[in-house]
Amino acid sequence: MRAYFSGWTLGLGALVAVACGGEEFAATGTGGASSGGATTGGTGGTGGSTTGGVGGAAGSGGSAGSGGSAGSGGSAGSGGTGGADGGCTDGDNDGQTTCAGDCDDADPTVKLGAKEICGDTKDNDCKNGADDACNGMGAFVSVKAGDDKNPGTKAKPVKTIMKGIANANAIRQGFGAPNAKIEVFIAQGTYNTEKVTLTEGISLIGGHQCDSTSNCTWASDPTQFESVIEAVDYEGTLAGHTITRGTLLEKLTLEGKDGSPPGGSFGSTAVMLDGGSPTIANCKLDAPDATGGWPQGRSAAIFIAWTSDALGPLIMANTIAGGKSEWAHGILMANRPGQTKVSNAEILNNAVVGGTGNAGSAGIAFENSGSNTKIVGNDVSAGSSAAAWAFGIGGAGTATIDRNRVNLPGWTAKCNGSGRCGGIACESCTGTITNNVVFGADAPTSSALHLGEAEKQAGSVVVHSNYLNGAGSTAGGSKSSALSLEIGACTSCGFKGKTGRIRGNILDMGVAQNRCGVFETAPSGKQMHPEAFEYNWFALAGSPTTPCLYSMYDGANAQTYSTAAAVDTGLSAKCSAKASQQGDPMVDSANKYHLKAGSPCIDKSTNNEAPSKDMDGQTRPMGSGFDIGPDEAG
Repeated sequence: MRAYFSGWTLGLGALVAVACGGEEFAATGTGGASSGGATTGGTGGTGGSTTGGVGGAAGSGGSAGSGGSAGSGGSAGSGGTGGADGGCTDGDNDGQTTCAGDCDDADPTVKLGAKEICGDTKDNDCKNGADDACNGMGAFVSVKAGDDKNPGTKAKPVKTIMKGIANANAIRQGFGAPNAKIEVFIAQGTYNTEKVTLTEGISLIGGHQCDSTSNCTWASDPTQFESVIEAVDYEGTLAGHTITRGTLLEKLTLEGKDGSPPGGSFGSTAVMLDGGSPTIANCKLDAPDATGGWPQGRSAAIFIAWTSDALGPLIMANTIAGGKSEWAHGILMANRPGQTKVSNAEILNNAVVGGTGNAGSAGIAFENSGSNTKIVGNDVSAGSSAAAWAFGIGGAGTATIDRNRVNLPGWTAKCNGSGRCGGIACESCTGTITNNVVFGADAPTSSALHLGEAEKQAGSVVVHSNYLNGAGSTAGGSKSSALSLEIGACTSCGFKGKTGRIRGNILDMGVAQNRCGVFETAPSGKQMHPEAFEYNWFALAGSPTTPCLYSMYDGANAQTYSTAAAVDTGLSAKCSAKASQQGDPMVDSANKYHLKAGSPCIDKSTNNEAPSKDMDGQTRPMGSGFDIGPDEAG
């Protein structure tokens, strides 16, 4: 996995707009104090103007004049005060110099115009003194050192998170800005006695030091000062429909409640987004263990039931792990029972591991996702399933799936049952799948990418510029493929028997005893084919002498093609099929699956529906044509 906290943080806007008042020292001036920075180190003048005179070089022992300042361009002798040109410093790197109004150049939380942090005993905005307009209150919380009878300051924090939220809300009211953004600072320890429900604009920031009434520095280090919110019910920390991305959960550990959720309920989770769309960043989230059948047997670290905001939550730079249950997920986008609503989300740069599911598991499951759902730049593992289904990313909703690394070697992705398991599953989904590096699972039947129609007709699916490795098990009778296509038995679902425009991918069949670049599967009398199959590269390194590149099923019989030319010819009656190639693609597994110099995949792809950038964010194309696979070689 990637490191726990990436260092990425979001800045919040000022709590209350503060006018930039006060005087500034001029850069130059005339008619200033006498000898204010004399070259001989004499005594500074008395009563000089704030603009200062034109000073000389620093002396060796002068002192500033009473009420005056050293001349511009010069500096006082040792013991004196520097002139306006030489004395404008920004020692705390907060973007504001002392001459521009920073009244504490050693503290980046203090400068003219900064938001006032109530309870920290500092004049953060350099105006009207420390904690002005705070009414003696703060929003500092410590389960180890706090008391809800305290005012919530750094020196006297409250004990519970909900009391901290109440204080923050009261502070906003006192400022006359009831909708302003404000933070609650949460110290180390485990918070397990209260239901935490978010309030719009009030962010929860964990990872601060405060472990006793005599030892509270409030230093920020979430790896050392872990702030843990343990759910007291199966719903976990709750974000209702009024919550937007302006409300943060940051640098926290959030854990779900283990147990047996009530029959017919949604299941159990650490964080429930029931219409809400907060920002969840730099957190660790652990799904609970849950028992029971469908639907209460589902568990997830984050359960996104629906979102009122068009973009949905921003879930970024977190470490997320599934638990143990019938269906065990890291992130689950699905309705509560009885709901028929849509979820959207941006899921970016997380490390996500699915749980251990008796029936199924997924790192990220997108069942009711909408067109603004983006799953980008994540490291994802499927987890494990004792039965039928385990994928790193899977669902029947709508999503853009780009630049993810799924089931990389060393991650746990395993199935013991007879069902299909693997990297990405898009069953009756709509989406764009680009620039991913995807492996199948250690399973009897494994696919890097599985496309199909299950309970409804598939939508538009673009699959372009991926590296797809079927992986699989070497056990007897095992089966693996880079891509599998399947249609269900439903006769009233409106199936069209085609899904996926497959272009510019590297297809590695994996290691199973029965392995093929592409497998088609259907009940007797049905067929499932791609809509297009163009410019794909079949990787043959280590393959059998007579490899299976493509196994096509025509409703009655399977036809196996062992050369790229035969694949194009055989598929041409079913879809647009051309420019398939085979051989060693020269992919460097030791260098994040980039193309090696001289790879035959360079400049051999198509620009038709191609992504504009590669997995590293480089613009395509870099040469005379687009490259096959997720890497655009420079």
